[in-house]
Amino acid sequence: MPEPANGVGQPKKKPLKMIKSMFQLMFTKRMLCMAFVFAYVGVELSFWSGVYSTCISNTDKIGDNPKAIVALTAICEGLGLFTSGALIRIVSTKLKSIPKSMIVFAGMIIHLIVYTFIFLNLPNQSPLDKTPDHGIFKEPSVALVLICGYFLGFGDSCWNTQIYSFLIAEYPDKSAQAFSIYKFFHAMVTCAAFFWSKYIQLQWHFIILCATAIWGCFCFFVAESSEKTEFRKM
Repeated sequence: MPEPANGVGQPKKKPLKMIKSMFQLMFTKRMLCMAFVFAYVGVELSFWSGVYSTCISNTDKIGDNPKAIVALTAICEGLGLFTSGALIRIVSTKLKSIPKSMIVFAGMIIHLIVYTFIFLNLPNQSPLDKTPDHGIFKEPSVALVLICGYFLGFGDSCWNTQIYSFLIAEYPDKSAQAFSIYKFFHAMVTCAAFFWSKYIQLQWHFIILCATAIWGCFCFFVAESSEKTEFRKM
């Protein structure tokens, strides 16, 4: 008699065997490449979910009611996540030949543009303290703050939908291990990013975000195009 399935066509495994299998998968070349992708998603999550709202509320010249602007920005981020997910769903259904890496590349370009406008619009000191300063632009633009919030969410959805799709498609028999690795790196880097955000100015956030976005996109290209046989041998 075959053993009952645990999940989608996956036999039950003892916890120690699952942990061993997870570490074996973690140290394959492909998953090590994806670790940098997971790390970037953790960095950008900490920025749009925490640091960006702090920058807005600490900028005195942003308006008379910065808390209301923070709330509107959060709504815009949510709209960006929703519309991006819906658009990707429609496009991927009609054009199934589009590589996942191209959607990730689009998400990277969107994020790089958004980070640039945030850096130009808000003062360097805004992640740390209340400040009467302005960014490179003479006056902070509320409209630009909201637009950037929308596209932060839009770009985040481009990355996350393709990460989930990649892990499900490429590791059908090891999905639990693959998602455990994803959550490990994602949570670890998000935690680290929230920690260092208390000590660095906006310009350093800008540099870290841009560098990790470019490297993460490159690693996704490498992972998607690499050989698919190494994890199947485990």
